[in-house]
Amino acid sequence: MGFRDGIRKPGGGILHGVVGALTGYRITTETPWDQKSRGEGKELLYLELTIRADGADMDTVQPLFLGSQEYINVSDDEQSFTSEGRDKTSIGAETGAGKFLASVLDADFPEDRLPDLSGGEAFSLTGAVGTRFQFEQRVNEALTGKLGKKNGKWNYTDLVVSEVVSLPTAKGKTNGAAKTVKGGNGKVAAVDVSELAADTLREVMGEIDGDSLPFKKLKMLVFAKFGKAHPQKDQRDAVGQYLGDSTNLIDIDGINFNGKTQVISVA
Repeated sequence: MGFRDGIRKPGGGILHGVVGALTGYRITTETPWDQKSRGEGKELLYLELTIRADGADMDTVQPLFLGSQEYINVSDDEQSFTSEGRDKTSIGAETGAGKFLASVLDADFPEDRLPDLSGGEAFSLTGAVGTRFQFEQRVNEALTGKLGKKNGKWNYTDLVVSEVVSLPTAKGKTNGAAKTVKGGNGKVAAVDVSELAADTLREVMGEIDGDSLPFKKLKMLVFAKFGKAHPQKDQRDAVGQYLGDSTNLIDIDGINFNGKTQVISVA
């Protein structure tokens, strides 16, 4: 059950090596390649992503093929959809949208921020808006082999995510080393997560095979520690953000971090 289970198995862009925030999305029949306003491509639907690359002063719009309008019921606000005639919402794994969404989960985006597609909930990406991702263009070998290179020069590619750089800030929280809460006197107090983060990291390092861990794999293991039964699961994102800043690892007792090799080890 969950979002990933809704990406069902079968039945080129400019965002490559770019870090940027997902600022919005919609489900639409319109694409930049056909400006005839719901003309010939009326039966086809696209997941249109709006992305603001770091340092850019305007958004990039990236449409990803989603499927046939015949099988998808889109909401009036173009923000969600369900599958026609099915009790579960599904997305083709080999579509551009399916490949992108699978890569988001493979990069350890928290699945509980997304709807339970296999449980019948409508598709929505609202929980991912505001997230900063590392975007890549992955060569579509099958399509390139079938159609040949575009203009004889370029491979066909799929937009994918290689890393979740930072999660969106939840309302009323900060995504850093501390979050603010109101005490019994109504005053705002800071809750420092550095100690919890240090304990979590030491637990992670104590459970892995060997005594070293590539830094890029840390976030996935940290999120895994904060399951539903964790007494402080509400601080998962803050801890993940804290440990995602490698400069915070230097002062944690019992831990060594090699900035050159990007490897964490037990002291």
